[in-house]
Amino acid sequence: MGHAKSEFYAATKSAVMRYSEGLRAELQKFGIKVSVIYTSTVKTGFWSKKEYSRRKKENWKGKDPVFLTTQDLARTVQFIVDQPDHSSVEEITIMPFGK
Repeated sequence: MGHAKSEFYAATKSAVMRYSEGLRAELQKFGIKVSVIYTSTVKTGFWSKKEYSRRKKENWKGKDPVFLTTQDLARTVQFIVDQPDHSSVEEITIMPFGK
């Protein structure tokens, strides 16, 4: 989803979607699966303090949002890897939930 001041970021995510579709089709004959994990905010050091403050004020109404953790993403990857050979998770979305 595109947002103001993050257009390029949204465009690169769209490119990853299409690239993954092509890879999936190309690599299936070799038994290689390709999955894409879509996320929202993940607690990392991605933003500077200044950028975090700006987003908190402009995007989150002055409140800290609920973030996903890197452990949440690790569990998602493990879920994908644990699928049997006859199934494939092509896309999965994981979003923070709560207040």
